[in-house]
Amino acid sequence: MKKIALIIFDYFEYGGVQKDLNALGGSLRQLAAERKMDVELTLLCMHNRDNTIPAWCDHVKTLTPPWYICSNCRRAKWFDRQVERLKQEQYFDLLVGFNRVGNLDFYFAGDDCVKARYEKRPLAALTSRGRIFMELERRVFSPPEQAGAGKIFTITRNQQQEFLRCYPECKIEQMVMMPPNLSAAFLDFGNYEELRRTTRESFNISGNETVIIQIAAAFHTKGVDRSLQLLGKAKSSGELEKFKFLVVGGTSLRVINAMKARAAGAGLEEDEVIFTGPRQDVRALLCGADLMIHPARAEATGGVLIEALSSGVPALSSEICGYNCFLENAGAGVFIPEPFDAEEAQECLTDTLRRLPQLQTAAINYARTCITPEKFQRSLLEAEMILDALTPIPQA
Repeated sequence: MKKIALIIFDYFEYGGVQKDLNALGGSLRQLAAERKMDVELTLLCMHNRDNTIPAWCDHVKTLTPPWYICSNCRRAKWFDRQVERLKQEQYFDLLVGFNRVGNLDFYFAGDDCVKARYEKRPLAALTSRGRIFMELERRVFSPPEQAGAGKIFTITRNQQQEFLRCYPECKIEQMVMMPPNLSAAFLDFGNYEELRRTTRESFNISGNETVIIQIAAAFHTKGVDRSLQLLGKAKSSGELEKFKFLVVGGTSLRVINAMKARAAGAGLEEDEVIFTGPRQDVRALLCGADLMIHPARAEATGGVLIEALSSGVPALSSEICGYNCFLENAGAGVFIPEPFDAEEAQECLTDTLRRLPQLQTAAINYARTCITPEKFQRSLLEAEMILDALTPIPQA
């Protein structure tokens, strides 16, 4: 029996990195069965919202910091030390991490480089939060003999180059570039028309209404407030008339209610903005939409952009999003320059709405011809590498 731990600070069902973790867990379970390998998979976390047990998981191990450790950064540091202890005790055969902790065998780099971010905010780098998170990141990108990760799955070329610039001691051999990941539902464009019709019917959306969608677990980070302001101004100027804005996700009812107040402040009516909360039927919701808006403040990749593109939906997104390159290749994206400027962003929305029919056509053509399993199966490639690491190399 080989034991593998999939490690994350905060586990919940609908976050972007959490979806990557679940995709990998499912692929590990599937591939281990195909190889007839006896593998035990454990979700190792600091906080498990709703006490969820993923379908792929054999065990959930929750390591809860003592009550007196209050700040997130110090809780992360404490958790890092627990992972180090498990490594020393050889409790697991492999440690696969989705947050920055040391002593990992594999690290999934789902976030941007912390050190590069703090280079632009030198005073913030001097705070406890800045110092601790940079130290944890440094541990990940150290050589393996110094508690660094054995292999690091990176997800964009720019991200990989940024890590290597900030951590020259990290060896290029530790880095493995991975393609995006799409679940099977997003690889089938054949049911597009049916899903579009049923979704729009379920929200009582007429044929002449424009449906704009945003999918975000963390509303502030992904810029839902920015979206509301942009749409409010487009409405007041007459650029946007009959429309619905679907906001999918949110971490709590409190956060959703706060954003509802923002929507009203932006001049949007209650029936124009629909907060759906977290949903399982994201594919169907996307097929019912005409445009995705994603003015994120931070976004290493933007898996939702790939999901939108595979559903025939163009996107208006921040220039910082790593997966903009796919939208650019498809001719189905408009990108808000950095640093974010409200007037520039408004001009980008105006341009997007003006060109929406041709952007939609480009997105649908790309989805039909270029979204294939071979190009969008990251979790399976990761699972192969992880299980290969458990297989002894035959002696010559």
